[in-house]
Amino acid sequence: MDGSFWTHSNMVSCGGVFRDSNGKWLKGFTRKVGIGDSLLAEAWVIKTRLDIAWGLGLKKIVIEADSLSIINMIEKGLDDYHPLFPIIIDIRGIVASDWEVELVHSLRKSNRIANALANWTDTSLVGIEIHRVPPRCCSSILYDDAKGLCLLVGFLVSFG
Repeated sequence: MDGSFWTHSNMVSCGGVFRDSNGKWLKGFTRKVGIGDSLLAEAWVIKTRLDIAWGLGLKKIVIEADSLSIINMIEKGLDDYHPLFPIIIDIRGIVASDWEVELVHSLRKSNRIANALANWTDTSLVGIEIHRVPPRCCSSILYDDAKGLCLLVGFLVSFG
């Protein structure tokens, strides 16, 4: 999952994908939030993914996020006067519900699909969209995944 902040418009959007344990696409989402900043985008993508997962009745979920700052805020909390306090406290409440949630820091380059979805959202209306099938913006990335290709620090590498 990934959040996007567009400096030309101050708009915040996010996108993410649910995959099974083999990496197969289950469902994706895009959400255009409104005006904000990059940290707000990263918080919204985590909240959105948790809300969808809870609605699906999932009991165990791993959330890979590229913002260590947001992960730390969720795990350690923050002061009541912090601008992100309302959404972070909401996320903390969802995480504390009756299920297993693991927050994992990942490099931005390691989740190209979420990045593509978050960037694609810039063209959509405010709100959330659920994608039962991958949007066209994800086709080449899914193809790379199926072929065992990954992008590491700007280089395309093949395993196998």
